[in-house]
Amino acid sequence: MTDSELAALADLATDGFGGAVARVEELHRAIAGRTPGGPARAAHDAVAGGVYALVRGGGRAVGGGVAAAVRAGGVGPRVLSDDPRGRLVRGALNGVWGDRLHASGSALATAMAVVPAVDAATATPFVVVLVHGLCETEAAWSLKARERGGTYATRVLAPLGATPVTVRYNTGRSIADNGRALAALLDELVATWPVAVERLVLVGHSMGGLVIRAAAAHGGAWVAAVESTVSLGTPHRGAPLARAARLAGRALALVPEGRPVGAVLDARSAGIKDLARGLPGDVLPDARHLAVAATVTADAGHPVGRLAGDLLVLTSSAHGVRARRVHVGGHDHFDLLNGPALDTLLEDWLRAGRSER
Repeated sequence: MTDSELAALADLATDGFGGAVARVEELHRAIAGRTPGGPARAAHDAVAGGVYALVRGGGRAVGGGVAAAVRAGGVGPRVLSDDPRGRLVRGALNGVWGDRLHASGSALATAMAVVPAVDAATATPFVVVLVHGLCETEAAWSLKARERGGTYATRVLAPLGATPVTVRYNTGRSIADNGRALAALLDELVATWPVAVERLVLVGHSMGGLVIRAAAAHGGAWVAAVESTVSLGTPHRGAPLARAARLAGRALALVPEGRPVGAVLDARSAGIKDLARGLPGDVLPDARHLAVAATVTADAGHPVGRLAGDLLVLTSSAHGVRARRVHVGGHDHFDLLNGPALDTLLEDWLRAGRSER
């Protein structure tokens, strides 16, 4: 990366400001278009156009100046990534605009990688790869770790002699692109692991489960080592909020005043758009699969639980793949990242190993 993340953030803010001004101008013109034409209307349009051009130009000048000053100051490329809050911001930005950041070569774009690197001295033949969801980073697996007595890695995997491997990736890219990248990463992981990999388990939260399935569709030498997969709140058949955004964008595009707002909705990343559809079909037929769905109500059949699911994914979607299907009550979508109530389920699943195939 040649540009610092702070400079890239200034560039992104400048682009976002320009886009926001353009949407406001479009809305203004759509409303003005409802009034009769004539000299007054022509004068209004000319003045308004000049004002918006001035505002956009000022925003570009300020943003460009900030970015130039940061680059001239020699700020390093890892300013955001060195701070936990910065990593949270970067994960969110990648989720919303990650495809654009990747395409432009922005310093803010996250490359798929194992983070942190695994110490060779701790590597075992039993490897569990953890793939996070939309707008998250590998730190999501440590959610509320202090209150919950650790993480899946410390409470479940360590006693079983498994080595956890956390993957960080750009969740705004398409699921297909991330699947291809994950397949390549897993090939390299298995080939360079300090000891022979005897058991490989893939665990995905939310979008992470779809990325794992997309990686399996690409195949590779790593596939032969896969013992099982676990999907936690994965929208195999799509997520309702993502579908709602798609439908709202189409509806708003039908009227001039709604088009600017529809354009904002349509600017969501490829990764978010993919969540509206989920992924069809099944993969890795020789492996075992566990699909965990949660509801905010204790009873999966409760009307609120059936309607709201885990607040982001419905049970029918989380269970929409050929797998052993399990329901966890009283949990929301993010509780699945580090919920002690799942410890026994995961421990039993991993202990069973290949014997249940």
